[in-house]
Amino acid sequence: MKKTAYLLLSVLCFGLVSCEDYLDTDSASYLSPDIVYNSIAYTDQAILGIYAQLPQDQIYGSRLQFTYGSGSDCDTYGTSNPTDTKNSGLANYNGTSDNTAISKEWDAIYKTIEMASVAIDGIRNSELLKSGTVDEQAQMKEYLGEALTLRALLYFEVVRNFGDVPFKDEPTNSDGSNIYLPATDRDEIYEHIIADAEEAAGYLPWLESSANVERVSKGFAYGLAARMSLACAGYSMRNLPGFPLKTPDFSVQKSYYERALKNCNAIIKDPNNPHGLEDTFAKVFDNQTQQKYGEKSEDLFEVGLGLGLSGEVGYTSGVRFYQSAIYGRNNSVQVVTNAYYLYSFDRDDMRRDVTIAPYNYNKSGTEKEEMFSNLYEFTFAKWDVRNLKAYITQNKEATNKLMTGINWCIMRYSDVLLMAAEANVWLAENGGDGNLGEARTYVKEVRRRNFSDALQATKVDAYVDNASDLMQVIKDERMFEFGGEAIRKFDLIRWGELSQKVAEYRTTLKQMYAGEYEITLPELVYFKYNSDGSTIDKSSVDYFGENGVPEGVEGKDWDSVNWFKKKDTDITKASDKIDAILGGLDKVYYCRHLFPIHESTISSSQGKLSNSYGF
Repeated sequence: MKKTAYLLLSVLCFGLVSCEDYLDTDSASYLSPDIVYNSIAYTDQAILGIYAQLPQDQIYGSRLQFTYGSGSDCDTYGTSNPTDTKNSGLANYNGTSDNTAISKEWDAIYKTIEMASVAIDGIRNSELLKSGTVDEQAQMKEYLGEALTLRALLYFEVVRNFGDVPFKDEPTNSDGSNIYLPATDRDEIYEHIIADAEEAAGYLPWLESSANVERVSKGFAYGLAARMSLACAGYSMRNLPGFPLKTPDFSVQKSYYERALKNCNAIIKDPNNPHGLEDTFAKVFDNQTQQKYGEKSEDLFEVGLGLGLSGEVGYTSGVRFYQSAIYGRNNSVQVVTNAYYLYSFDRDDMRRDVTIAPYNYNKSGTEKEEMFSNLYEFTFAKWDVRNLKAYITQNKEATNKLMTGINWCIMRYSDVLLMAAEANVWLAENGGDGNLGEARTYVKEVRRRNFSDALQATKVDAYVDNASDLMQVIKDERMFEFGGEAIRKFDLIRWGELSQKVAEYRTTLKQMYAGEYEITLPELVYFKYNSDGSTIDKSSVDYFGENGVPEGVEGKDWDSVNWFKKKDTDITKASDKIDAILGGLDKVYYCRHLFPIHESTISSSQGKLSNSYGF
């Protein structure tokens, strides 16, 4: 690929580096924006160049979804060392302004935002857009929609992780006059990027086939606008005395719920909407893991990653496996869940066993799955690279960490349905034009595939129709649906419930260990292996101990694991560990969910930036 303007300008960022080296235009390979953006082929290369930044470790290769996206009651990162000065410390709200990981993420995101801004400016000024053929104008509008959506997505990531940040909607000037910028109020940023996503949706086509899911489309642009609207309507830590959690004024809050619903309806109610739900919950993640594209186009947008090149889905988050003759090098799972989350599920909800893996593979060198007895470090079962043959083939020969190449899904259609349900209920309860009937329909649609036919009447229809608190049903449904998908933490933040739910998780898990939980939990959990002798029959696991000691134990037809059969020393150790996980959240200020700006970024900002929130 030829070096074009977007490659040159990709190295620019907000005051993080000197611009002089990057503005040298003497290179024979340099193409000016007026050339690039008056060529369909070059413009396509420029847009692909933006997408090419997303698989970096510091963006969606790993960090945004795992380090920054975990940290709730049902998904945590780095529990083995939650106070370290690297990613684990960040994920447990123990970040400091000298943590170098922060500057890497900040730099990578802002460099990519700059690339998108260059493209947006170039396309808006393109003669092809203004006076080209009908087809050329349509194609340039589509490229503009992609650049607007990607820039909005990345600004959204910066805002929800750092709060008020530098913002501009133009590329860096050649004289550097707009490099050093102060922080902009997040509400102003939200207003701009939501409008950008809505504008983009008007230019983008619907997803024509799932094979195009690695490029943004109309559905994702509308969905992103809805997600950002709900975030803007909700709570966040504000740079005010005492750094309180606050929502916007009621009228503004209501307008953003209306906007969220409008954008969700633009997807759901359009007869051309190609998105739907896969027949089973398990199929969603089988497709993702095996790099297949779903027939129902449930995934609205996936960041394209490459086997051996990028991506830690299944490595940093997924079923934990150790060095094995069958599967090769071990993975190194950091994103984990816990018994609190497992026991939150309805026992008949099929999502539980698709989502949670209270087992690992080959820890004892037995080439079989083994149940965990550590009940605050279960792993996520959604992505199991043991089922990805191409990965295992290479992993058996690998001498170093092998990237899985499993795409990261940014948004699924079930999210759109539940956002629409939430907005409908909030508006109906707050004097707006919300439709409770539609809300119930959407919740049922998401819930229905997860219960057997015999349970549809009671655990889908009656459960939703008879709910005394429909909003709580929706909140719970989002927890059951999106565990491990970097959604729960941000939901709890915007609902103002993160600290409350983390405290509830701690209290409940300690009660479980101490035998003080609301129901009696078994000291031993019994289970069987499948006929292959190496994988656990998930349907056999008796998490509630209601079946007693099963027949065949003496003959070893059944295996067991210590579950809540704990010594006093084990209980004390577990309690201390549970307190340390996410331990920084309320340490300095209540619910300090934001991260500090790195000290090098501040020192190079010419006095424009400083830290807040007690950092």
